[in-house]
Amino acid sequence: MAKNNQRRDHRRIQRFYPLPALLLALVALFVLSDPAAWAETARAKFFDLYQVLAPRPATPLSQNDTQPVIVIDIDSDSRLRYGAWPWPRTRLAELVQRTRSHGARVIGFDMVFAGRDQTSPEQMMETWWNRPGMTELVGPLSRLPDHDAVFAEALSGGDTITGFALSNAKGAVPPVLKAPFERTGIPGALSLPAFSGAVTTIRPLSLSSAGVGAVTLTPGRDGVVRTVPLVAQIDGALYPSVVLETLRLWQGSSGYQIKTNRTREANALSFLNASSSITLGALEIPMTQAGELRFYDSRADTPMVLPAWQLLEEGFDGAPLKDALVLIGASAEDTAHFLGAPLGTALPGTLIKAAALRQIMSSDFLFRPPWALWAELGAMLVIGLLIIVITYKTRLIWAGLITTLMIGSAVSGSYLLFKEMAWLVDPLWPSIGVLLSFALAALIVTIRTESEKSYVRKAFGNYLFPDAVTALAKSTSQLKFSGESRTATIMFCDIRGLTPVEEAFRDNPRELVALISEFLTLMTRHIHDAHGAVNRYIGDQIMAVWNAPLDDPAHERHACECALRMLESLDKLNERLEALCLRHDVTYTPIHLGIGINSGESTAGIMGSDLRDDYSVLGRPVRTASRLHRYSEHYGPAIIIGEATYSAIHHSFALLEIDVVEVKGSEDPMRVFALLGNPVMKANPRFRALEEAHEKIFSAYRSRNWDEALAHTYQTAKLSGAMPTLYELYENRILHFQHNAPDEKWIGAFTAPLR
Repeated sequence: MAKNNQRRDHRRIQRFYPLPALLLALVALFVLSDPAAWAETARAKFFDLYQVLAPRPATPLSQNDTQPVIVIDIDSDSRLRYGAWPWPRTRLAELVQRTRSHGARVIGFDMVFAGRDQTSPEQMMETWWNRPGMTELVGPLSRLPDHDAVFAEALSGGDTITGFALSNAKGAVPPVLKAPFERTGIPGALSLPAFSGAVTTIRPLSLSSAGVGAVTLTPGRDGVVRTVPLVAQIDGALYPSVVLETLRLWQGSSGYQIKTNRTREANALSFLNASSSITLGALEIPMTQAGELRFYDSRADTPMVLPAWQLLEEGFDGAPLKDALVLIGASAEDTAHFLGAPLGTALPGTLIKAAALRQIMSSDFLFRPPWALWAELGAMLVIGLLIIVITYKTRLIWAGLITTLMIGSAVSGSYLLFKEMAWLVDPLWPSIGVLLSFALAALIVTIRTESEKSYVRKAFGNYLFPDAVTALAKSTSQLKFSGESRTATIMFCDIRGLTPVEEAFRDNPRELVALISEFLTLMTRHIHDAHGAVNRYIGDQIMAVWNAPLDDPAHERHACECALRMLESLDKLNERLEALCLRHDVTYTPIHLGIGINSGESTAGIMGSDLRDDYSVLGRPVRTASRLHRYSEHYGPAIIIGEATYSAIHHSFALLEIDVVEVKGSEDPMRVFALLGNPVMKANPRFRALEEAHEKIFSAYRSRNWDEALAHTYQTAKLSGAMPTLYELYENRILHFQHNAPDEKWIGAFTAPLR
């Protein structure tokens, strides 16, 4: 029954085996569907770590142009010196003129001028003309230049860019488009974010500038900018960002060309190598399917930042501005929008765009191969399934080490691709999938192992010594419950002379049961101490086994040592019995032991019915041990062993051959030996004398020299350590054969009844 329960438990656990593979598939589905962009955000954060470890290095663009991108920052100090923001546009016009006078190549405003300048004379007249005392000021104000007109004139130098903010708000209008876009490939290859309109710079300023670009940055869910928009879609038309317009004016290009390598003739697998880029002049910029540049942050290659107030001061050294690309923005606390960057810093949006310009001009592009996601998921599924199989088939520690090695290799390989080729191949989600599937498989294996350990404890707790049960529970793989062949040593042991004791304690059954229990406990302790297993109890009889279920290379020696200890401990048990008889005023009759031991190839496993089963052994060696145990009372010595056991231990123990037994209708004749003592006794001169005399008896007996054999029997019976019962048995046999000679086929064997 225990075996059936264990099998049922195992089958029940096996039902959960597919769960890790299902979990692996769910992780793949989660990454593919990516609800709320959680997978992408986690992946992006992991790539941020790569940038922290290997940020973009400083790359000089030319020997004479080491800092071509400069940010003119309307910072807090500039506001303290020149007033609160927004400044009059005449001052912005002055800023443009001064920047241009120092040789700047492109001047871009990272801001939107959505309305008329409220400090312009015309705007002031509209506001104040009907107020008391202001009538006399209308004339002088009307003769002053319009601030927006002054700013527009400053912008008309052919090198300036104004901005617009992308919007889906009601009433948003499309901005002015300065340069057309040309597409090659299928338009559907791009997935540009679509907007209905924009918050634009007022038309006079937009028309006066040479370029108009979007200033909108879209950070991730965590507020970190990892991509800088290059192209946006408004009402179906394409518009550039302020970064892209700056590059167009720098290159002197009249338009943009967007290329995707997917054409209408592309095959079904073209998505594996699809990519997009935008070309203007000599520049080709790879971009994502959303029309964005992957931002590669840097510590060493940061744009120069000049406070606006310095340019407006007389005596400013404008040498750094020569041939520079200039972005003008505001970083004052109440005007700037600080955004996170991959290296962990918070930067104004203008500085992020300037850094993106530096990145493009130095051609340091991050590239995520279009096939990366499919390769990542494929690797996760293959490695994950392999790890699951390994976890089910090997020890958890090895499966854990292999899993760690696989994940470590994935992360190392991914980082190497980033560092050497600037490729973004994600090891995070494949590692998470593999790790989760391993963890679930390990949990199932642990549950299975604990179930097996629990079964082992129940099945063997009463048979094996505690340390052996613990060892067996730790390595249940040693057990083959369905059956196996093992070379085992089997012992049968019971009490000789128990009948008089039973009669004496007929009226005190509790005392008799206590005595038998004490005997069994004492003998079991000896068996356990000798690494044996108690297979079963039958009344006062014990069946013990060595080398099953646990391996014991010295099982024959351990069984014989155990038998000798059992014999030695019998004296204490007889003392206890004598005291018990004295207390109850009954006749004391000492008890003796009968022990049979044999070794050989046996069948071991869980045996029994559907209602009850146990681990046991069966086979010829078991039957022989049982017969030797029964024969022992006829020969006299307490411990009788078979020929197989004798062959393994005869060099170390005091042994005497006592017979050759032939069972009718059964096995071949077998030699039978008496175990008399340990190696110390074997070396004793008295035992050597007994052994020599004993061999003379058998030599004469088997040669049919009856008179000589009888004489040796009488002489040997007088020696120290002699076995009276045994020599009396041979005396009777010899006397019988003197008058009834055996037939010619007789080989000295005694024929025992078949039972």
